[in-house]
Amino acid sequence: MKKTLLAVKILIDLAMTALLICLMGYHLFGETQHEWMGISVLVLFLIHNSLNLRWYKNLFKGKYTATRIYKLVVNILLWVLMACNIASAMLISAEIFLPLNINGDIMTGRQLHLFATMWTFIFMSLHLGLHFSLFIGLAKRIKLSDKAGIAVKWILRAVFLGLAVYGIVVFVQRAMWEEMFLTTHFKFLQYGESVMKFLFDYVCVICLFGALGYYSNKGLQILSKKKKGVLCNTEKV
Repeated sequence: MKKTLLAVKILIDLAMTALLICLMGYHLFGETQHEWMGISVLVLFLIHNSLNLRWYKNLFKGKYTATRIYKLVVNILLWVLMACNIASAMLISAEIFLPLNINGDIMTGRQLHLFATMWTFIFMSLHLGLHFSLFIGLAKRIKLSDKAGIAVKWILRAVFLGLAVYGIVVFVQRAMWEEMFLTTHFKFLQYGESVMKFLFDYVCVICLFGALGYYSNKGLQILSKKKKGVLCNTEKV
């Protein structure tokens, strides 16, 4: 039962990640597809959280370490950003939500949507990074000889590092900070670019921020252990 639930969670996360990448390519998939994919991501996001109700039940239990606070902040911001996404989407919708005749400043809606979608993409990537240990644990279950296991481990690390480094290049080339900090009122999109190239670029950016999430969490864990060690030594003295 637990294995089945874990498999379902992983499939939902993968589907949500894939759809989120496609959502970033609004200019490649069209208005109607974009809106339906957005609704699909929202539905998967809600299912993801419903399958992790245990996490919410334990919010007021136990001690809050630096890593636990980090994960809590990321999750809260994801909820806020998702709310901003759906609100701004309904405001600027040209298809699905158009019959609702929602009144509002469309320009403000577009700015909010640009801002919220980019930060959602980044925080989703950070969130994935915070759970990389799960995927690492699953990979360790694959039975290989010691030498083969070590070789595969370092090859995968090198590939992931290469993708993350290229993610920096993509982040700069595509000027993603423009949406993050609203330094532009209109984003010039590359309508003629290859869909596969676009998808690969955004996978690399996910690797970049996923690595940032994973290693920053690891850093907090190390600092917490050192602090705990110092406190224990002080108590002994």
